[in-house]
Amino acid sequence: MNERRLIQAEELASRPYKIELQAYETPDGQPYFFGRVPELPGCVSDGDTEQEAKANVRSAMIDFIYFLLEDGLPVPEPRSFDNFTSINVSDIEDNSAKMRAMAYRCVTFGERHSVRGATAGHSERHVYVA
Repeated sequence: MNERRLIQAEELASRPYKIELQAYETPDGQPYFFGRVPELPGCVSDGDTEQEAKANVRSAMIDFIYFLLEDGLPVPEPRSFDNFTSINVSDIEDNSAKMRAMAYRCVTFGERHSVRGATAGHSERHVYVA
């Protein structure tokens, strides 16, 4: 590995990427954890414990970014999740596709829409409907 590129990959991987972990159980009842980085599609790893999975994902991030740099490909920026609004479908009184679409539209186009007291309505925000 190219030492300079590896240092650059380590620096880039230290940025505030979101690591998502999911807990699973093997058929024989042993827990394990699967982790992924949404901004780096395909960057995944796992481990027997949460800490091991996080460490393995961080190592995978360095390798992933290293090979992006080596191939001359852009390294995706970490997303700022401060600008995201979450709306839980259970908070929408009418749990219909029409209401979910309205929740998406109000945020996307800057409309104001109150969902049981939670207001979403800034054009620069995105909505994740659970």
